[in-house]
Amino acid sequence: MGRSHFHPARCRVCDKNEREVGQISQRGYCAEHAKERMEENVDQMLARSGPNFTKWRHGMIRCAGGIVLDDLKDTA
Repeated sequence: MGRSHFHPARCRVCDKNEREVGQISQRGYCAEHAKERMEENVDQMLARSGPNFTKWRHGMIRCAGGIVLDDLKDTA
């Protein structure tokens, strides 16, 4: 038996449906906003700064078994 899964009907950013903007991604973005998010992410990775880079960096530290010092500051 196949599993059904949720697929957004509207873009999370502009709230337009598939008829207005074309296909909506699984994460809920139209092509225009999906491209904007991708370009923003690439820019942050190349600049090595920004929230996307920080999230990626912390994930890499954690997957190697390390402790992120920023997390220790939050608990203190």
